[in-house]
Amino acid sequence: MGKVQLAVRFSCSSLINIINTYSQPLLPKMHYLSPLSVYQLDTLRQQAIYLISLKLINSQPPLRKEVIGFILDVGSQTWGI
Repeated sequence: MGKVQLAVRFSCSSLINIINTYSQPLLPKMHYLSPLSVYQLDTLRQQAIYLISLKLINSQPPLRKEVIGFILDVGSQTWGI
């Protein structure tokens, strides 16, 4: 019995490539030009709750739509299952 130690070293051949990669925006340009409204975000959240509840209704114990809504609640400061 022994321990295996693994060392990983990341190296870059060009500092300019790293700076260029990290200076790119994370989201597509369309997100910044026309962001989703609050109504659209709420509609998407409701659709996600519906789809997830369809999948989890057959689980043991079955989870209802209200439970999934509580888990995915955007206004909640806590996360729980």
